[in-house]
Amino acid sequence: MALSIQFLGSDGAFSRTVLQALLAAGGNVVTVWLAGTPVSSVLAKASRTAHLPQIPVANLTSLGGIARAWGIPLQAIASARELRCPPPAGIDPVDIILAACFPVRLPRWLRALPTHGCFNLHPSLLPAYRGPTPLFWQLRAGLPTGGMTLHVMTEALDAGAIVAQESLPLPAGISAAGATQQLAEIGGRLVVGAFAALEDGTLHRRPQEEQEASYFSWPKERDFHLSTHWSAERAFRFIRGTADWGRPYPLLCGNCRFSIAGTSGFSPDARLDNPWEWRGAELWVRFRPGILRAIPLGVR
Repeated sequence: MALSIQFLGSDGAFSRTVLQALLAAGGNVVTVWLAGTPVSSVLAKASRTAHLPQIPVANLTSLGGIARAWGIPLQAIASARELRCPPPAGIDPVDIILAACFPVRLPRWLRALPTHGCFNLHPSLLPAYRGPTPLFWQLRAGLPTGGMTLHVMTEALDAGAIVAQESLPLPAGISAAGATQQLAEIGGRLVVGAFAALEDGTLHRRPQEEQEASYFSWPKERDFHLSTHWSAERAFRFIRGTADWGRPYPLLCGNCRFSIAGTSGFSPDARLDNPWEWRGAELWVRFRPGILRAIPLGVR
């Protein structure tokens, strides 16, 4: 790929996987911006041996490590405040800006900087589940299928035209980390294909259908509550999928309030005469339909 790319990400598996896929495909990444670091400064300059073949290092554990291994300048961005003012005169233009799990909203001047636009990878099948934590809400809803969307960045959050999209099965019990890794691998493929199409002039942009859009913000404490009006499968999917948040799951069942730490499984068609009962150390809870085998923290 000849088009120059400015990569925006954070120090997590999602950004690392996408960047590695882009570099492995010959993407011309000229700078990497890393969000969430305490100092805004250039941490690494292009290597003086940049004319030599660049060999990626296996098992890199940080976005900065990948950038250094490839001799790519790395810019640390601590907060959105650093992007509010226009850049100094003479900043190098780029062809593409790509954001992959970059938690800072881009100002207008930055979106206007690249010749061919700004693109963002969003882990849902847009226009559904716009917002900062789409995977949480899809797991909370117990969806059997999620997906990844590459779209153009606009003033409205996650509302720009779709250029590539692919679905992903979400089997019952999948963790957020497992789903995120698979979504990142899909994202890498979408980016490589889309930027190749952009280069040869065949990239198609499809406007989002606003009547099908939904938006969810950051989860609040009440969003971790379980409801016995759900199916047992939905409760199981939600608990297993969001366990990485490290939060208990409050549950009102009959006249008792439980705090659920986890689950060992569910029976989708099983019945229970009472709203809940103890089975050894497990709390069996009647849902609609099915039974959840819960691991409680406490009851009151």
